[in-house]
Amino acid sequence: MEHLSQDDAVRTFFSLRLSQLEHFESSDLSEPEIMEAAAWLEDAEAQSMFAWIERDAEGGKRLSQATLSRTAASESRVEDRLPAQIRRGAVKEFCYFFKREADQAITSSNLNEQVLFGCSRGPLLDSLLSQMNNIYVPVALADHGWPDNVRKEFTSQVQNFMLTVTAMTHQGKGSTVLYIPQDNFANLEAASKDKDIVQRLKVALIHWHRQIKEVTTQQDSANEGENNGPLDEIEFWNARDKTNLSRLHEQLQSKKLQEILTVLEHAKSGWLKKFRALEEDIKNGSIEAKENLRFLNFLKEPCEKLAAATPPEIPAILPELLNYVRMIWSISTHYQKEDRISGLLRKMSNEIIKRCQATIELSDIFAGKVESSMVKLQQCIDCGREWKRAYQKTVRLLSKNTDRPWNFPEGSIFLQIDAFVQRCCDLLEVCQGLQQFACRFRGQAMPAFGGTKAGEISNSLNEIEENFLKNLQRLQPPYVDYDILDVRAPKWPDHFGAFKNQMRDLEVMYMNVINSAFEGVGTVQTACQVLDSFYQLAKRERVKAFVEKKGETLYNIFLSELNHNIKKEFDQFRKAPTLPIIQGHPSYAGPALAVRGLMLRIQQQMAELDQLCYLEWCREQESCRDTFSTVHGNMETFVLSTFQDWVGELKSMDDQNLSKRLQVNLLVKPEESTSKFKVSLLECNFDKELLKMFQEVYYWEKIQGSGIVVPYSAHELAGHRDKLRILREHVLRVVRDYNQIMTALLPEERRLFNHHIRTLDRKIGPGLSKFNWTSDGIKEFFVRDSCKESVPKSTTG
Repeated sequence: MEHLSQDDAVRTFFSLRLSQLEHFESSDLSEPEIMEAAAWLEDAEAQSMFAWIERDAEGGKRLSQATLSRTAASESRVEDRLPAQIRRGAVKEFCYFFKREADQAITSSNLNEQVLFGCSRGPLLDSLLSQMNNIYVPVALADHGWPDNVRKEFTSQVQNFMLTVTAMTHQGKGSTVLYIPQDNFANLEAASKDKDIVQRLKVALIHWHRQIKEVTTQQDSANEGENNGPLDEIEFWNARDKTNLSRLHEQLQSKKLQEILTVLEHAKSGWLKKFRALEEDIKNGSIEAKENLRFLNFLKEPCEKLAAATPPEIPAILPELLNYVRMIWSISTHYQKEDRISGLLRKMSNEIIKRCQATIELSDIFAGKVESSMVKLQQCIDCGREWKRAYQKTVRLLSKNTDRPWNFPEGSIFLQIDAFVQRCCDLLEVCQGLQQFACRFRGQAMPAFGGTKAGEISNSLNEIEENFLKNLQRLQPPYVDYDILDVRAPKWPDHFGAFKNQMRDLEVMYMNVINSAFEGVGTVQTACQVLDSFYQLAKRERVKAFVEKKGETLYNIFLSELNHNIKKEFDQFRKAPTLPIIQGHPSYAGPALAVRGLMLRIQQQMAELDQLCYLEWCREQESCRDTFSTVHGNMETFVLSTFQDWVGELKSMDDQNLSKRLQVNLLVKPEESTSKFKVSLLECNFDKELLKMFQEVYYWEKIQGSGIVVPYSAHELAGHRDKLRILREHVLRVVRDYNQIMTALLPEERRLFNHHIRTLDRKIGPGLSKFNWTSDGIKEFFVRDSCKESVPKSTTG
């Protein structure tokens, strides 16, 4: 026999039937698919075959086929007789083929007689219900010449099946539809006397009664989904009014159903009275649904705003929402029940949770992007707390202004929102942990630690970070197999509790590192740098409090500096200044300048401490400031008293006539007997007290202020000190040259050069008798001539 895969009739048979599939093209039925279909036809053991169009990720398509043998069908579960893709609902449209007789060989000539074919589109229940109503039920009710007992049993079973399939199909869509038997009662009176018909209709009536009873007694809990919001509540009542109750009313008024009720009424069925009572319930339920929907529609607009709002925007919407809820509570007839209002408020809590969840990115948190995540978490926390405050404010207003206050248990409304706020607080703590212990992971630059322990400190902080990141991994998949933001996840408290305990251990390690860093600190400046570095790193409250507590250590270091080093140096300057500290400095301004240096030193240290504005007040701080004020005041008093002593000495010099001390001859020649060379030598006749005054003024002017003001006469005269210094140097040149000549000559040589010496004495004579320090032309008319005369003539020859 020719192989069926080579028969055009087989290709045509399958191509025509598969063309009912959307997007099917004849080219999809290629040679491999034809061969597989032909093999199924030739295999006597094969029972069924399914075919559907399958699309891949790139948008391409192919024809998929699946077959089932008779042995597999008999040994497998019923549900396994469908391919897995169809059973899961992944395939929305497929064709099926069944062989009529197992022992009948299939050829190209008997394909149509031996192979059953069908096509299913959309949900299977919908397809089944459509085929049953339009094909199989009419066939079942037709006269096939069956025995009465077989026909009646078959009709009864088909009706029971249709009752169930109809109810399940429409229940999945949120509506209630009654299956009305398709019997054609030509004579209602006669039908009421047929026990089999009455029994079958009674079964249908009982099934209807149960369906309608579920609708009429359906509580609001039917809409109490775990994540339902207020818009879901509005949609529930809208569907209840327009889908269930209205359709039920139409069906109850239909001619076919009324005929059935008439038959049962003639048969005096006891269930008919119960069924009639449900009509009133349906009417009342419809009235209730319409009124509830009318009031709930006031909430629709603000609820839509709520469903689109971000956490910072939500608090502004809450007053309007609560006012509408108050209105419903006050004037609604059916919705003012406590359980309904509390349920509505609970749905608002659910909606707020959903809006907050939409803004939180867990991946950002675990990736180290904590700054933006902390802002969002705090916004969610504030939003949840503001919702509770707004509700409590409304409760107080109702208690004060109405006789029907809200006495709802807050736990039933805010249980989920409170849990979510706590979950956000937990995640905020995770972010703080990342800020505290994972600086490198987040890309944050570490402060530069100084001193010999810098490397040890950095290594310790890196080790703490590694331990923290290992702990953080346990809050992520695969350790966590649930949504962290789901407040109903029962494992989160255990996971976070373990993580939090490990963070406490890391905090202890971190504080030990801080203690170690302060052990090598010896100066206030260094201590301030260490404290400021750790304060920048401190993010968790416990670590921050510990760092702030370390402020006491800083103040103790400063107190030790004041009480031991500063006071000791100050007492030394005050009592007996030692060299070389004030070497080259005047006797008054020198110690004052050194003490002023100590003052600037402690002022700078105090300024360093004052910049640490985050330090809390403590007794050490107060003691430190008191000691600083005392020591600084004593130093300032010493400087002022020293200055006053110098001013007193200046007055003893007749400070108003200091310029007169310049009106003395430039030179002076002491008596000859006073010289070891037995000759009169020259000396510069500049007032030594003026030299000391110039030096004092120079240094006092460096620190003047705060009570230190150099007297005007001294200041004015000191303004000429550079000019006088230059003039003094020129005069000293004359003195050096003259004295060098006189000391270089022996007595015999002096007699030999007596003429030259007398000439030289005549040149320097004006300096001894005529010129003083205020005279003009000293350099031009005295110094130059005197120096020229003092040059030996032999050197010019």
